[in-house]
Amino acid sequence: MPESSEGATITEIVEALDWQAHTVRGAISGALKKKLGLDVGFQEVEGRARAYWIEASSSLEHLCRREWFRMRSLRRML
Repeated sequence: MPESSEGATITEIVEALDWQAHTVRGAISGALKKKLGLDVGFQEVEGRARAYWIEASSSLEHLCRREWFRMRSLRRML
């Protein structure tokens, strides 16, 4: 999903990662935005819920290898 120009909804991420919705929301706001400092964009999409994505200006290159591997699965979805 990070590579997807459409982003992904909470429901799509829940289904792909087998996480609970509150865990996905917490990961987006806590881990991606606050801890890692990534810019997460979102938009209401007609016929879908709010879609989220990681802005192109954000980069995971500055993260240490351990954190990058920890967040890799979620980044694939956003």
